[in-house]
Amino acid sequence: MGFTTQQKPIRNILGSMILTIPRNQRTYVWDKNNWYDLFYDIDFAVSSGRKCVHFIGSIVLKSEGVYKGLDKCIIIDGQQRIVTISLLLLALMKSFSLLGDYNSCKGLSNKLLYLDTSNNKGCILCSENYIVIHEIVNLLLECNDCSSIEEKLRNTIFWRKEDSKLRDAFCFFNELINSKVNNYSTTADKLDYLTRLRDCALEVQSIEVVADTEEDSYTIFEILNARGQALEEHELIKNYIMRYVHPNSEVDSVKIKWREIEQTIEGCMPRFFKHYTTHKVGATSKDNIYRSIQKFYTKDKTADLINDLVIKANYYARIMGKVETEDKSILTERYVFAFLKKYRAEQFRPVFLSLMHAYQLRKITHRTYIRIIENIYKFYISYNIVGEENSNKLEDLIYKYAETIENDFSESVLNDFIIKLTSKLPSRDAFIKKFLSIGYSKHSQFYKSSKNKRRAQIILELYEMHMTKRECIGEFSIEHIMSDSASDASASIGNLTLLEINLNEGCKDKLPFNKVDQYRLSSFLITRNLADEISKWNTTSIEKRAQRIASIFYDEILRIHNIEKL
Repeated sequence: MGFTTQQKPIRNILGSMILTIPRNQRTYVWDKNNWYDLFYDIDFAVSSGRKCVHFIGSIVLKSEGVYKGLDKCIIIDGQQRIVTISLLLLALMKSFSLLGDYNSCKGLSNKLLYLDTSNNKGCILCSENYIVIHEIVNLLLECNDCSSIEEKLRNTIFWRKEDSKLRDAFCFFNELINSKVNNYSTTADKLDYLTRLRDCALEVQSIEVVADTEEDSYTIFEILNARGQALEEHELIKNYIMRYVHPNSEVDSVKIKWREIEQTIEGCMPRFFKHYTTHKVGATSKDNIYRSIQKFYTKDKTADLINDLVIKANYYARIMGKVETEDKSILTERYVFAFLKKYRAEQFRPVFLSLMHAYQLRKITHRTYIRIIENIYKFYISYNIVGEENSNKLEDLIYKYAETIENDFSESVLNDFIIKLTSKLPSRDAFIKKFLSIGYSKHSQFYKSSKNKRRAQIILELYEMHMTKRECIGEFSIEHIMSDSASDASASIGNLTLLEINLNEGCKDKLPFNKVDQYRLSSFLITRNLADEISKWNTTSIEKRAQRIASIFYDEILRIHNIEKL
């Protein structure tokens, strides 16, 4: 295999050879994300004074020999990057021209046009798809009247459909450059910024790979584009922070902080960053986590990002039950987080992160913080457990308010959040009706699912905790007072109670009135209280008990009528 490799700045590639593009290659497809990354990498170099900070990867070329004194190559890989940098240089040419610096404008044209031994000029990107680049360069070189540049550009490229992507990129770079230039008041300062931006753009680094044959070039392309295991989102964020932390002396400090984050939420990094991004920028499940964070925390804000991540990682560890808060008065927080973790209810974690931060910053009082935590807990039981509603219906609400509480806090925002939650709660009659549908039996086709078992377990556990005022009740099994093989009615929540596993074995195949002794031995209060009721247990007894438990849940345990404005 014959090829040469060399690290080169883009200034030593553009203008030094003719680059042709095979017809079978795709046309220009890069979008705003790609343009944004390129520009702000280069602009970051301008503002920080760094050199060679942007690396665009490998440019794979196949040598076509010499044409009129110039090397000629086919681009095998790298078309999108070369075209994008060319469009950025075009936008810089326009900016220099508008400020009257025609020499700098002409100087950049030498990177976009070639001059052969016959003194003929041509576009270095030799393709019918990029003729417009040649046209714009010539227009800018010929036009010395600033007032007519915009009109001539519109007539040149703004109305041709086939050039729409190129036009969009050119306009995107123009707008970004203009926004930066307008930060300066004098023409001299504006030109100084443009000069530094141009120099940094031309110093963008690449690895030039020139192969002798077409077969060699495509073999190299396949090797370079072979994919190993993709980096996870949090690993990309780590690289982003490490790359742009400034000054360089802070790199060691960032490494220590990142290690602290990993140790604090060990094993939970992907979930933490998913919920962190939602809480910070309102990112949805469809959004790219890395891109969302990158847009929110620009390259000059990476120090703020790492510091915020350290704070939020400690909050997340409390949510996960890995550490306890130093504030021993927040027992409700510990209980609610443990309950939701036990039943894998993660949808409110972005909101919890925002609330915890607001509480730490003293934007909300201890009383308000506890009330909101309690309200979310009650809502989850009513909406998700009893109501069986899908958590996906809450996504828009969580995306909106997690981000708003974090970044645009006010008391009215909190009230709006609670009101929105309340609006999704059922009426008393609807709640009771749904509650009466709770049940479990492995003998019933309707009730035998693991989801039904989980609902029954939660309800019975909460019922016992309410009656005994305990936070934890230990291990238990579901006991059917009337045999669960008797009928579907015996699967109802009214026929279910808690019982220790060993006692449950002793109740197997017995009629209700023969279980009295085992029930009285139970440590569970709701079961001991049944000992005096089950001598005449029947379907009517089941219905009455189910109604009674439903009322206790609505009026006493959840107190749904009290979930209201703060």
